[in-house]
Amino acid sequence: MTGATTGCRGMARRIGAGLAAAFVVLTGCTTPGGARGHGPSGATMVRTLRSLLPPGKISGAHGKGVGPVQGRLPSSPSAELIFDGGRAVARVSVAIVRLSVPVPDLFAQCPDSAYRPYDRCTSTVLSDGSRLNLDAAPLRQDRPSGARQWAAQVTAPSGTQVVVSESSVPAPGGADTMADAPPLSLHALGRIAASAAWKPLMNVLPESETGSSSAATDTQPSGGGDKQPTIMAASITAALTPLLRDFRIADRGGSPGFGHLTVDDGHGRSLLAVNVQQWKVHDPALVPVFGHAEALSDGTLVTTGAGPSTHGGAGAVEWTADMLRPNGLRVFVSEVNAPGYGVPATRAAPPISLAGLRRISLDRTWQRFAEG
Repeated sequence: MTGATTGCRGMARRIGAGLAAAFVVLTGCTTPGGARGHGPSGATMVRTLRSLLPPGKISGAHGKGVGPVQGRLPSSPSAELIFDGGRAVARVSVAIVRLSVPVPDLFAQCPDSAYRPYDRCTSTVLSDGSRLNLDAAPLRQDRPSGARQWAAQVTAPSGTQVVVSESSVPAPGGADTMADAPPLSLHALGRIAASAAWKPLMNVLPESETGSSSAATDTQPSGGGDKQPTIMAASITAALTPLLRDFRIADRGGSPGFGHLTVDDGHGRSLLAVNVQQWKVHDPALVPVFGHAEALSDGTLVTTGAGPSTHGGAGAVEWTADMLRPNGLRVFVSEVNAPGYGVPATRAAPPISLAGLRRISLDRTWQRFAEG
């Protein structure tokens, strides 16, 4: 695993979180305080949220200001309430934070489809340069047809961020209270998140610590590289695509050093991911990884494996190929029999054989990323 692990508690897992989950993450962000002030009170957060809602019944409203959290540094202001629009009832939440600038892409983009395969997220840039993400997602990725959550996230170039989320409220008999349509549309959530009413509250909000612009993920193979990955995900998927001529390809994404897409042979989507790393030659950390690997005539080492998915998911299996060139270039290819990590299998086995994964890892196309 590579990348920074400091800053907002839980932000290292942001890559695997939905926008609605960002509400939980933001309320766990630490703030060092500072000249901007102590931030808005919980009552102010509730009052502001209520003022932006359309007519309807409101209950259970409560909010939190910037205050101590278990003896640690303060948390970000937030508010939550139950909103009954007449046809549907939902829990509506909001959290605000001021991030360090420049804001890392990880904090302002749609959720990674490798971890949120059933999310439907769009991203647009507003007239003031802020980025608006609108996300419709199942409350649980392992139950894509169950209860849902919708969210809007607005991130300004100045580092201010507002996340407004809407989720189902359990109804008698376990029915989904947002089964037909939520009381607030995605666009309505977007208008609330983008409202100028949050600006005065942001002006007195302390800055949060987001740490390095490189966020840790759990997508790296065991050991991790000896330096931060700098290869863009789009470059990895662009190199991978020509090697997959017999499949329908979709859902491209990733992060620096990690690219992924889904392949479909007509029997269901399967997530295929590639990590590209540059290691120091003869790095001792790789000895246990490639100790029993096949050695090719040019000194390249390659190993394959299969077993239950390390990310979980009912019935999910993960097949891998791990390759190390003499120049330190490492390519780790993995595949699961599901459209994403941590979700139930949608097919009996991945569509690409272990031999096929081995060929992908050994393909000379990856040499373009080697250093030296």
